[in-house]
Amino acid sequence: MITTSAPGGSENISGSVDSLEGDYLLGWAAAGGAQQPVIVEAFLDKKLIGTALADQFRGDLPSKVAFRLQLDPLPSAPAFLAGNVVVKAHLPEGKRETLTLNNLFLEQVQQNYVLSSILSFDRERYSSILGEIFSKRPATNPFSERISNIEGDDLSTCLMPVGHRSPGNLAVVGRRGHIFLLDGTNHLIDQYLADAADPQIESTANEWISCLTQRNQILKEKGVEFRQIIIPEKSTVLSDLYPVDISGPTAQFSSIERKLENIDGGEFYVPVREYLTNHEDRVLTYSTVDTHFSPMGCYLTHKVIMASLGVTVGPVPFTRRVVAMGDVGSRFPAAHLCSADYYPDLGHMEGGIVDPKRIELVEGARQIGTRIVYANPGAPVQKKVVAFANSFFELGFEANRISWWMSRWFSEFHFIWSPEVDFDYVERVKPNIVIAQTIERFLVRAPTS
Repeated sequence: MITTSAPGGSENISGSVDSLEGDYLLGWAAAGGAQQPVIVEAFLDKKLIGTALADQFRGDLPSKVAFRLQLDPLPSAPAFLAGNVVVKAHLPEGKRETLTLNNLFLEQVQQNYVLSSILSFDRERYSSILGEIFSKRPATNPFSERISNIEGDDLSTCLMPVGHRSPGNLAVVGRRGHIFLLDGTNHLIDQYLADAADPQIESTANEWISCLTQRNQILKEKGVEFRQIIIPEKSTVLSDLYPVDISGPTAQFSSIERKLENIDGGEFYVPVREYLTNHEDRVLTYSTVDTHFSPMGCYLTHKVIMASLGVTVGPVPFTRRVVAMGDVGSRFPAAHLCSADYYPDLGHMEGGIVDPKRIELVEGARQIGTRIVYANPGAPVQKKVVAFANSFFELGFEANRISWWMSRWFSEFHFIWSPEVDFDYVERVKPNIVIAQTIERFLVRAPTS
């Protein structure tokens, strides 16, 4: 969104470009105090390609300030991503002011562009050509996101300048092949730049401490052990690989951790950040093209959680090499950036770790509320665990999610995708242990339970 002053400073123009539907741009624009609607114009390489009035109703806006602007011609996706399309708003006889194309809009354009590019290929011919090029090995499907058990020099090193940003500033290239989250809906870079003396930092930290101590007290009264996990950002653990100097963790995370250190009964907090930051395998904890942990990062986090519960997790052999794309690597158009991570071989681990059986899977709306339950009678720890967590735990189908590890160490494991602790669910299930997990960039808003 942008807010600007009109001539004389009497009017403020606010608005944004939110989405693209066919050849129509959708968004909103308003001038404070003005009776007439704002005029919105779109330009491609400084040529007018569409105009509309911001005089339509939209359910999430308080008045008729939305616009639906038809583009003729429709610019290409690269034109949007390169900044060649400019949208301006003004009152009659007023100065034109530029509206921002918001990050979610640019992400939509990018994703549609990459998808349409992929779907326009002749896949069989492309695979055949690759097979001719790599005549020493059979042709493979170049559209597969995951290729297991790759041997030799199957990945090519492609050099990119450190600091290169993706369209929409969502991701940025770091050192040693790592791609980092830069902005996003939680405006991560702004969190690193925030002033630690900001009263809002202190206020939010107090809200978190109140929530966490209340969780611990309620669960203790029920005879349930509680563990709170805060996953640090990759840019916090690997700050030396970030393209510019940043001081991690974020001010909000630092404030919360300081308060947790000084409260009575704060043993429920598991210091994952401290453990990972100081670990000798720190650089292996995150996938290079993803914001999430690698299998090694999940193993180390699982290990420190288990240690807080009095359980020792021994060494695990990581022998299976897997190449995969990631959530931030995919933000660079037409570049299939991949990571190569090693996955565990529990069959060669002491202690008889066995695979669990999935006994329930309930999919929630837009992830929240998703639930999966595993039973594992042969697990080394005969206890029931419920985890209220997010994508770092997830469904546990692969070892790059913490649920995969938990379901193999506990006789019964429940994952619920939720930022809140559902005490009614806890009462019904009656677990021995409850784990709550969030991530550093979500700390700017405290949960209610």
